[in-house]
Parts: sequence; structure tokens; C-alpha cells
Amino acid sequence: MKVSFAYTEAAIVVVFCCVFLISGLGSPWAHTLRHDFPYGYGASDAFFHQSVTEYMKEQGRVKYTPPYEVGGYDNVYDAHPPILFQIAAPLSIMTGIETYDTVLFTAVFLLLLSGLVMYCIIRAHSTSIALLALPVTLLMLGGKSLIALKWGYWLFIAGVFFMLAAFWMLSKRDVKHSWVLLGLLLGATAVAHIPEFVFLGIFMALMLLWEVYKHKKLPIATLKTFIIAGVLAVILAARNWELPL
Repeated sequence: MKVSFAYTEAAIVVVFCCVFLISGLGSPWAHTLRHDFPYGYGASDAFFHQSVTEYMKEQGRVKYTPPYEVGGYDNVYDAHPPILFQIAAPLSIMTGIETYDTVLFTAVFLLLLSGLVMYCIIRAHSTSIALLALPVTLLMLGGKSLIALKWGYWLFIAGVFFMLAAFWMLSKRDVKHSWVLLGLLLGATAVAHIPEFVFLGIFMALMLLWEVYKHKKLPIATLKTFIIAGVLAVILAARNWELPL
């Protein structure tokens, strides 16, 4: 029986996901999800993110920095984007797994999702090239790239994922009501890691300039989509940062 290419492609993607998770977590974690102490932590940033995740698990919010991180002072506003903690803390509550495991799992999973989003972006132009490029994502789990996981660059990883997802959505901006998902992704990027949000804003501005240059007129439809999505993103981001708006 002839197997369709779609099934072959799906099988390759599933195998890739399994290999990625085993390489990223299985071997470093001794093939177990629960540990008696933090596994795979290599720098203070990693421990800081774990402590904030634990604090959110206890308090239910991350508006303030844990007192034990700021010399014992209470009500010190936390300057870190909250989305990583908002994912990892509930995951710990639901599974019963300690936060030092769930927060690292969240980072690795977001890294995997980043690779899959890039796969979707490339696939829109060539499925063959996308399949060839997919294994390259495994390089992020070795060499100097491993620093991002070991040293706790997890906010950066979260920001990259949502930024790439927003890039993908920008390629679908002609779809009806695309501003809804674009606004959600822009807002998520803002509460994941600010530099990626700034980069997105610059990229979108350059897109508008390119369309003006290409068509010799202002792209009203694109501009309208960007403005509405931007307003939605600001509202969502302000709410997550607990800013007055």
C-alpha cells in the first residue's frame, strides 16, 4: 500500500519532536520527570526564574518580586515579563511536579515549539526544504547554544517563540479577522520578553514601508490590521503586567 506524503511528513515531525524532547530533557534529566532538587541548572538566572515561579505558585501572582530576592523588602514590583511563570506555576500545581522541573520543561517545550513554527514558515515556501531544515533545530541543544537552557535564558526563549509565531501570523495577515490572533501573539510577546516585542514593532514598520514603496500607496488594509492588533496587544500586555490602563 502506498503511503501518502502527508503521513510521511507527519511521522517525520513526530519523530523529530520525540528526539528533541529526549535530547533536551531525557538524557539531562536521567529519564525521569521528578527530582529531589534542580536538575540541569547552570547559573543564577535559572535559579532566579525558578524562585519566582515558586513564589507565583504560592501567591497566585507575580506582581511583586519575592522578598528573599530583594533583601527581604516587600511589595517590590517585579520587572520581569510574567508569561513564563504564568505557564510553569499552574503546570506545577496541576501535575504535582516541583516548579524547578516544570519551569525548565516549559523552556524546552517552548524551544521545541519555536522550531515547529519555523518549520511552518519555511514549509509555506517549500516542504522539502522545511523537512531538511527541521533537524538543524537540534543544534540548539548542543554546544554554546545549550547555554540558553543551562544558564536560564528562558525569558528569551519564550520571547523568541511568540515572536516567531507572530511572524507566521504576519504572513497570514490577509485572512479575515487576522488581527485577533496577531494581537494575541503581539501581547504574548510583550509579556514574554520585551526585546522581541520591540523587534516585532520595527519589523512591522518596515513591512509597511516596503508595501508603500512596492505599491506606491499606503496599504490601508494592512495598516488597519496592525493598528487594531497593536491596541489589543497593549490592552492584554498591560493587564498581564498589572499596569493601570
